[in-house]
Amino acid sequence: RGLRKKENFTLMLEWPPGLLDPIAYERGKVSLLKDHPGVLFAAVLMVGALVYYLVAWFLVGKDPDKGVIIPHYDPPQGFSPGAVRYLDRMGYDNTCFSAGVVGLAVKGVATIEQEGKTYTVKANGISEQKEPLDPDEQRLYNKLLGSGSIELKQANHSRISGARKAQQKMLSSKLEKTHFLRNGKWWMTGLLITLVATLVLVFATGASPPALFMMVWLSIWTIATSALVSRCVNLWRSGSAAVAVAVTLFAVPFALGWIGGAIAFWFLIGSWATGAFIFAGLLNLIFYHLIKAPPPLGRKVMDHIEGFRHYLSVAEEERLNLENPPEKTPELFERFLPYALALDCEQKWSEKFDAVLQAAGTAPGGSNGYRPTFYTGSYSGMNRAMGVAAIGGALTGALASSSTAPSSSGSGGGGS
Repeated sequence: RGLRKKENFTLMLEWPPGLLDPIAYERGKVSLLKDHPGVLFAAVLMVGALVYYLVAWFLVGKDPDKGVIIPHYDPPQGFSPGAVRYLDRMGYDNTCFSAGVVGLAVKGVATIEQEGKTYTVKANGISEQKEPLDPDEQRLYNKLLGSGSIELKQANHSRISGARKAQQKMLSSKLEKTHFLRNGKWWMTGLLITLVATLVLVFATGASPPALFMMVWLSIWTIATSALVSRCVNLWRSGSAAVAVAVTLFAVPFALGWIGGAIAFWFLIGSWATGAFIFAGLLNLIFYHLIKAPPPLGRKVMDHIEGFRHYLSVAEEERLNLENPPEKTPELFERFLPYALALDCEQKWSEKFDAVLQAAGTAPGGSNGYRPTFYTGSYSGMNRAMGVAAIGGALTGALASSSTAPSSSGSGGGGS
């Protein structure tokens, strides 16, 4: 008869021990080498990649020991604000660009003008310069202002991005291989090892075409998401809150998409391959930064920069411990403001000059507030040194957004 509702049926089979072929009992013991050689090989490669990176870091990526850091009252000779930032970070970012533009204005060859939320960089001409331009500053001036003044808006993105690329190329040719080494060939070898290990593990665990497609997609998505997250961090550090919020909101869907892709990859190929993929990504990302190192010449200049940073950021009560620091004047404040912006200490630098600038009384029209010589525009609530320092952060955001081409898609004023 058929089973009624909630009834169960059990069938039990028994046989004497030894009746089955002995091989059936032997196969109960799992051997990783015999049963899963691909998994074992991939694990060895992953461990080998870690060992390789550690050895490579010890051989070429370990920074020379720092020298004795003493306060310096001037930047390294021949180093513009952009060059100081590039060497300090061993890489280029938005603040390199903005520090370079503010440096041009402070040296008198340009003026930064604000009207509402719009910034314009006006060319004053080389004849107006107060100090000689470094080669990278001259190249930046030629590319950005050689054709005249420019409004910082996306319509001018081609010219602005061209100036940015020209500055980056000049700084790279000046500093890379002489003041710091990327050691890219060493890093590419480690990347290749982890890539082979991940592919071996994916195939060893039964790769299907969707799983391989997902792996390629997730790799590309990881690079894009990492770049966006890095840009968000740089924007928040530079104080460009408005642009940072916009870029962060744009990055959120990428991050959520990456998480969703990782979960889908987990279900398609399993935990081992997913874990190996994430491990390989983190390993390469960490050592991409760790394996960069300065040679002795670069270390010496970086020690000078560290001493200069100490002078720029030292608290007022600690200033008395410095030996013969230069007199605080509005001219000194403006001269080193681009360097303070480059080294992320513009607020501390400004705090020390608040009283000096308030007493300067240089504003036109009878105002008692200080106005910088390199800037014109709205001064609502900006009659203190902190307001002047905020120009750098706002300019960083304006340069970053205006150097990016507007989206070719979207409707109703929207876009990506």
